[in-house]
Amino acid sequence: APERGGLVELNSADVFQCFGRAGRPQYDTSGEAVLITGDHALLPRYLAMLTSALPLDSKLVGGLPDALNAEIASGTVSNMHEAAEWLSYTFLFVRMMRSPTSYGIPYDERERDPTLMRARLKMVALAVKRLEDARMVRSHRSATEQLNPAAPLAATDLGRIASHFYVHHETVEKLFLEGLNPRMTDAELLEAVCTRAKEFEQIKVREEEVPE
Repeated sequence: APERGGLVELNSADVFQCFGRAGRPQYDTSGEAVLITGDHALLPRYLAMLTSALPLDSKLVGGLPDALNAEIASGTVSNMHEAAEWLSYTFLFVRMMRSPTSYGIPYDERERDPTLMRARLKMVALAVKRLEDARMVRSHRSATEQLNPAAPLAATDLGRIASHFYVHHETVEKLFLEGLNPRMTDAELLEAVCTRAKEFEQIKVREEEVPE
Protein backbone atom coordinates (compact mmCIF):
# COMPACT_ATOMS: atom_id res chain seq x y z
CA ALA A 1 0.00 0.00 0.00
CA PRO A 2 1.91 3.08 -1.22
CA GLU A 3 -0.15 5.48 0.90
CA ARG A 4 0.83 3.53 4.04
CA GLY A 5 4.42 3.02 3.06
CA GLY A 6 4.49 -0.75 3.44
CA LEU A 7 2.72 -4.08 3.08
CA VAL A 8 -0.85 -4.49 4.37
CA GLU A 9 -3.25 -7.45 4.43
CA LEU A 10 -5.70 -7.70 1.56
CA ASN A 11 -9.29 -6.76 2.36
CA SER A 12 -12.32 -8.70 1.14
CA ALA A 13 -12.82 -6.47 -1.91
CA ASP A 14 -9.24 -7.07 -3.06
CA VAL A 15 -9.57 -10.83 -2.58
CA PHE A 16 -12.83 -10.98 -4.54
CA GLN A 17 -11.33 -8.80 -7.29
CA CYS A 18 -8.27 -11.03 -7.72
CA PHE A 19 -10.11 -14.35 -7.48
CA GLY A 20 -12.91 -13.14 -9.73
CA ARG A 21 -10.45 -12.81 -12.61
CA ALA A 22 -9.38 -16.45 -12.53
CA GLY A 23 -10.10 -18.26 -15.79
CA ARG A 24 -10.98 -16.99 -19.25
CA PRO A 25 -14.75 -17.05 -19.88
CA GLN A 26 -14.37 -17.55 -23.62
CA TYR A 27 -12.02 -20.54 -23.22
CA ASP A 28 -12.39 -22.04 -19.72
CA THR A 29 -15.27 -23.54 -17.79
CA SER A 30 -13.53 -22.94 -14.46
CA GLY A 31 -10.69 -20.93 -12.98
CA GLU A 32 -8.07 -21.43 -10.30
CA ALA A 33 -6.65 -18.90 -7.85
CA VAL A 34 -3.88 -19.34 -5.28
CA LEU A 35 -3.80 -17.38 -2.04
CA ILE A 36 -0.49 -17.21 -0.15
CA THR A 37 -0.24 -15.59 3.28
CA GLY A 38 2.84 -15.17 5.42
CA ASP A 39 0.87 -15.67 8.61
CA HIS A 40 -0.91 -19.01 8.92
CA ALA A 41 -3.20 -17.55 11.58
CA LEU A 42 -4.77 -15.31 8.91
CA LEU A 43 -5.82 -18.26 6.74
CA PRO A 44 -9.25 -18.71 8.41
CA ARG A 45 -9.93 -15.01 7.82
CA TYR A 46 -9.36 -15.32 4.09
CA LEU A 47 -11.34 -18.58 3.88
CA ALA A 48 -14.23 -16.85 5.61
CA MET A 49 -14.08 -14.09 3.00
CA LEU A 50 -14.37 -16.59 0.16
CA THR A 51 -17.10 -18.75 1.70
CA SER A 52 -19.30 -16.03 3.20
CA ALA A 53 -21.70 -13.90 1.21
CA LEU A 54 -20.43 -10.51 2.34
CA PRO A 55 -22.41 -7.46 1.21
CA LEU A 56 -20.72 -5.21 -1.33
CA ASP A 57 -20.91 -1.47 -0.71
CA SER A 58 -20.53 1.30 -3.24
CA LYS A 59 -17.44 3.52 -3.24
CA LEU A 60 -19.09 6.17 -5.42
CA VAL A 61 -19.65 8.54 -2.48
CA GLY A 62 -15.95 9.40 -2.30
CA GLY A 63 -15.68 9.84 -6.06
CA LEU A 64 -19.04 11.53 -6.60
CA PRO A 65 -17.69 15.04 -7.35
CA ASP A 66 -15.48 13.76 -10.18
CA ALA A 67 -18.16 11.44 -11.58
CA LEU A 68 -20.72 14.25 -11.48
CA ASN A 69 -18.26 16.66 -13.10
CA ALA A 70 -17.88 14.25 -16.01
CA GLU A 71 -21.66 14.12 -16.47
CA ILE A 72 -21.95 17.93 -16.34
CA ALA A 73 -19.04 18.40 -18.74
CA SER A 74 -20.58 15.96 -21.22
CA GLY A 75 -23.99 17.64 -21.00
CA THR A 76 -25.76 14.57 -19.55
CA VAL A 77 -26.60 16.48 -16.35
CA SER A 78 -27.58 20.17 -16.42
CA ASN A 79 -29.09 20.71 -12.95
CA MET A 80 -29.35 19.06 -9.54
CA HIS A 81 -32.66 17.36 -10.29
CA GLU A 82 -31.10 15.64 -13.28
CA ALA A 83 -28.06 14.78 -11.16
CA ALA A 84 -30.29 13.12 -8.54
CA GLU A 85 -32.07 11.22 -11.33
CA TRP A 86 -28.70 10.12 -12.75
CA LEU A 87 -27.71 8.92 -9.27
CA SER A 88 -30.76 6.63 -9.22
CA TYR A 89 -29.18 4.53 -12.01
CA THR A 90 -26.05 3.75 -9.97
CA PHE A 91 -25.12 0.85 -7.70
CA LEU A 92 -24.80 3.44 -4.91
CA PHE A 93 -28.55 4.05 -5.09
CA VAL A 94 -29.25 0.31 -4.99
CA ARG A 95 -27.20 0.02 -1.79
CA MET A 96 -28.76 3.17 -0.33
CA MET A 97 -32.21 1.64 -0.76
CA ARG A 98 -31.10 -1.72 0.65
CA SER A 99 -29.01 -0.42 3.57
CA PRO A 100 -29.59 3.32 4.11
CA THR A 101 -27.83 3.46 7.49
CA SER A 102 -24.56 2.42 5.84
CA TYR A 103 -24.64 5.77 4.06
CA GLY A 104 -25.72 7.90 7.01
CA ILE A 105 -29.44 7.80 6.16
CA PRO A 106 -31.82 6.94 9.05
CA TYR A 107 -34.32 4.15 8.41
CA ASP A 108 -37.25 6.48 9.18
CA GLU A 109 -36.01 8.73 6.35
CA ARG A 110 -36.53 5.79 4.01
CA GLU A 111 -40.13 5.55 5.22
CA ARG A 112 -40.78 9.29 4.78
CA ASP A 113 -39.07 9.43 1.39
CA PRO A 114 -39.43 6.03 -0.36
CA THR A 115 -37.16 6.99 -3.28
CA LEU A 116 -34.62 8.80 -1.06
CA MET A 117 -34.86 11.85 -3.31
CA ARG A 118 -33.96 14.22 -0.48
CA ALA A 119 -30.90 12.16 0.41
CA ARG A 120 -29.84 12.05 -3.24
CA LEU A 121 -30.25 15.82 -3.60
CA LYS A 122 -28.20 16.34 -0.44
CA MET A 123 -25.39 14.13 -1.79
CA VAL A 124 -25.49 15.94 -5.12
CA ALA A 125 -25.49 19.37 -3.44
CA LEU A 126 -22.35 18.48 -1.46
CA ALA A 127 -20.64 17.27 -4.65
CA VAL A 128 -21.63 20.43 -6.52
CA LYS A 129 -20.27 22.55 -3.64
CA ARG A 130 -16.90 20.76 -3.91
CA LEU A 131 -16.87 21.37 -7.66
CA GLU A 132 -17.76 25.03 -7.18
CA ASP A 133 -14.95 25.45 -4.65
CA ALA A 134 -12.57 24.00 -7.26
CA ARG A 135 -14.09 26.32 -9.92
CA MET A 136 -14.96 23.34 -12.07
CA VAL A 137 -18.71 24.00 -12.14
CA ARG A 138 -20.68 27.23 -12.30
CA SER A 139 -24.18 27.31 -10.84
CA HIS A 140 -25.05 30.95 -11.64
CA ARG A 141 -25.74 32.01 -8.06
CA SER A 142 -24.17 34.35 -5.53
CA ALA A 143 -22.14 33.04 -2.59
CA THR A 144 -25.04 33.72 -0.20
CA GLU A 145 -27.79 32.10 -2.27
CA GLN A 146 -28.98 28.52 -1.76
CA LEU A 147 -28.58 26.30 -4.79
CA ASN A 148 -31.93 25.80 -6.51
CA PRO A 149 -32.25 22.15 -7.62
CA ALA A 150 -33.62 23.35 -10.96
CA ALA A 151 -30.91 25.98 -11.49
CA PRO A 152 -28.60 25.23 -14.44
CA LEU A 153 -25.15 23.75 -13.84
CA ALA A 154 -22.41 24.45 -16.35
CA ALA A 155 -18.87 23.13 -16.60
CA THR A 156 -16.01 25.64 -16.62
CA ASP A 157 -12.84 25.27 -18.67
CA LEU A 158 -11.17 23.73 -15.61
CA GLY A 159 -14.05 21.28 -15.22
CA ARG A 160 -13.87 20.21 -18.86
CA ILE A 161 -10.08 19.79 -18.69
CA ALA A 162 -10.37 17.73 -15.49
CA SER A 163 -13.04 15.52 -17.04
CA HIS A 164 -11.14 15.02 -20.30
CA PHE A 165 -7.82 14.15 -18.64
CA TYR A 166 -9.22 12.39 -15.52
CA VAL A 167 -7.82 14.97 -13.10
CA HIS A 168 -9.10 14.71 -9.51
CA HIS A 169 -11.04 17.73 -8.22
CA GLU A 170 -8.70 18.04 -5.23
CA THR A 171 -5.75 18.29 -7.62
CA VAL A 172 -7.52 21.09 -9.48
CA GLU A 173 -8.16 22.97 -6.24
CA LYS A 174 -4.81 22.41 -4.48
CA LEU A 175 -2.51 22.47 -7.49
CA PHE A 176 -4.08 24.50 -10.30
CA LEU A 177 -5.77 27.11 -8.10
CA GLU A 178 -3.50 27.31 -5.04
CA GLY A 179 -0.14 25.81 -5.98
CA LEU A 180 0.81 27.45 -9.28
CA ASN A 181 1.98 30.95 -10.14
CA PRO A 182 3.61 32.37 -13.29
CA ARG A 183 6.95 33.07 -11.58
CA MET A 184 7.72 29.49 -10.46
CA THR A 185 11.05 27.88 -11.28
CA ASP A 186 11.17 24.42 -12.84
CA ALA A 187 12.11 22.94 -9.45
CA GLU A 188 9.22 24.68 -7.71
CA LEU A 189 6.81 23.55 -10.42
CA LEU A 190 8.00 19.95 -10.14
CA GLU A 191 7.69 20.04 -6.35
CA ALA A 192 4.17 21.47 -6.54
CA VAL A 193 3.02 18.82 -9.01
CA CYS A 194 4.57 15.96 -7.00
CA THR A 195 3.31 17.09 -3.59
CA ARG A 196 -0.10 18.56 -4.42
CA ALA A 197 -1.44 16.28 -7.16
CA LYS A 198 -3.64 13.57 -5.65
CA GLU A 199 -2.84 11.31 -8.61
CA PHE A 200 0.68 10.75 -7.24
CA GLU A 201 -0.41 9.60 -3.76
CA GLN A 202 -0.18 5.94 -4.79
CA ILE A 203 3.43 6.21 -5.94
CA LYS A 204 6.00 5.02 -3.42
CA VAL A 205 9.64 6.08 -3.82
CA ARG A 206 12.11 3.21 -3.69
CA GLU A 207 14.88 3.46 -1.11
CA GLU A 208 17.58 3.72 -3.78
CA GLU A 209 15.68 6.58 -5.43
CA VAL A 210 15.54 8.81 -2.34
CA PRO A 211 18.89 10.62 -2.96
CA GLU A 212 17.95 11.31 -6.57
